[in-house]
Amino acid sequence: MPKRARKASPSSSCVVQAPASAPRLDELVGLDHVAAHLRRVFELVKDPAPVHALGAALARGVLIVGPRGVGKSSLVQALAGEAGLPCERLVCGESGSHQRLDTVFEKAANGAPTIVLLEDVHAWARAKSRGDAPSDGFACDKLFAKLDAAPESVFVVATSGVREEGLVPTLTRVGRLDRTLAVPRLRASRRRALLRRLLPAVDDVAIQRLAHRTARMSPIELRAIVREAACRAASEGRRVISADDVEIERRGFGRSPGLREEDTPHEDLRVLALHEAGHAVVSLLIDNPTPLSHLSIRSEGDSLGRCVSVPSTSSLDLSRAAVVDLAAVRLAGREAELFAGGSLDRVTSGSRRDLENATRGLFRMVAEEGLDDELGPLSLEGLAQEARQALYPLVVTRTRAWLDVAAARARAILVAHRAAWEALTDALLAEEELDGERAEAIVRDACVTARSRETAVAAE
Repeated sequence: MPKRARKASPSSSCVVQAPASAPRLDELVGLDHVAAHLRRVFELVKDPAPVHALGAALARGVLIVGPRGVGKSSLVQALAGEAGLPCERLVCGESGSHQRLDTVFEKAANGAPTIVLLEDVHAWARAKSRGDAPSDGFACDKLFAKLDAAPESVFVVATSGVREEGLVPTLTRVGRLDRTLAVPRLRASRRRALLRRLLPAVDDVAIQRLAHRTARMSPIELRAIVREAACRAASEGRRVISADDVEIERRGFGRSPGLREEDTPHEDLRVLALHEAGHAVVSLLIDNPTPLSHLSIRSEGDSLGRCVSVPSTSSLDLSRAAVVDLAAVRLAGREAELFAGGSLDRVTSGSRRDLENATRGLFRMVAEEGLDDELGPLSLEGLAQEARQALYPLVVTRTRAWLDVAAARARAILVAHRAAWEALTDALLAEEELDGERAEAIVRDACVTARSRETAVAAE
């Protein structure tokens, strides 16, 4: 179905502007504490005399950890330029980066004082799952030798998308990168501020909604969505970006359109709609509900349909009840097919990824987080190899038992709220894609109607 052009309202739009190729220093949000520390250090790298007068020496370097796209590398380069320091950059893990390491440190020493920026150092220094061996021992040994031999006038800043505990401890020992600065994901207030800057004419209600639905997106991803929204508006001959343009690009961000035959049988589409509507209904009505972003039966990439929840903004780990509820939501599509078809013979293989994710989450809960009643407060990671092997069959058995609990929980919700499930299925078949708010309204109205009907029957 071709997409219809949407008209932009003045209250939810802004003038189309070409985004800058790279964010400026004043556009990097959520990095204040990192910027303050680096500014202070870079000034001392330029002039270490105050430190030397106190009988001390400068640190060798610093490690910055945080999600991709938050601007770690951009900040380092911008601050180096602000301080008038040359910055030699190397992306660890790229082809030939081993060989270029010598050149980078040699140029830095010759042009000192200099900043050396090592991006994605986890490509070399990620710790293996057990033990302290690095993922690339040769590159790590070479890096450590360079860090140990570098003069004081060469300051190293390494960035990593892996937290410090996921890296080899020798990287951050005293005398190397012995200071770690963590960059968290953007808080809601920061996302709202950035979106207001990118979309200055969009009304506050729309900004609030977009900020809520982009909870786990980085500043670079937000800018990319706005850029694509600008392209959408320009291609349709409009001089404004609407909030709807941004929402459409948010939904499809990072995914490519899939292919589906125009004559796909209605029965196949109905199975797909039952599956996605099952995910949605369980997600909304379970004990630990999750608001919906959108759901669709349009193919995207290798996925025939999608049911996307609004990312959680909580910084807390999930409780056992929440982990099981999340598994129930993941299994709900499969349970919907099983309930509608009557037997496993009618269930498709499209639930493979859902089943894999549900199993992985519950296995972790049992084997690593000590949340199973029978195994108790025990983690396989802390046991010797022989003990792990001895307990593994029991862990699998307990994981399977929790999968049964989650599946039963999903099925019970589908049975109890069949009217809402079927109403959402019919709406998906009619429109192919539903906004989260509209899907929630359909489920809510169907539940109210069902309760009214039950009350009327009871009164008779």
